[in-house]
Amino acid sequence: MDAPNSIAKYLVADEIIEKDFRLNGGKSLYASNKRLFIKKGNMVRDIDYQHISSIQIIQKRKWIIAVFGIILFIIGCVALADTTDSIIPFINDYIAWALLPFGLILVVAGWMKKQFVNLTVVGFTVSEKLESNLSNLEDIFKLIREKRR
Repeated sequence: MDAPNSIAKYLVADEIIEKDFRLNGGKSLYASNKRLFIKKGNMVRDIDYQHISSIQIIQKRKWIIAVFGIILFIIGCVALADTTDSIIPFINDYIAWALLPFGLILVVAGWMKKQFVNLTVVGFTVSEKLESNLSNLEDIFKLIREKRR
């Protein structure tokens, strides 16, 4: 596989790019036979496989966003059901109707999983997060495990 010019200039003798991954957030990951290259914009970081001390796949949901969405949806429903405006007097029907879809959007956004590979690298002060779809993350996880042997 041919490496892009921004990565090829960092390759040493007998080093080849074996696989590449498109990640979320504008990042790309290039796996050579000797190390990983993480590219974001003009920045390129290389990580030797032997310097990766741990790797994990993390899947999270944003529960607070989903709960907030449920609360907004309930407030909208109560405001629409309150024909006398005695329960929630400051919310008119237009606002109540707007709260329903907005609340549902927040519920869906909070329910969606955010998944990433977290690399802990010797010498780095913060771990490296690589966000992508689960299939890519599992391939990255397997590739790194095989190269660290």
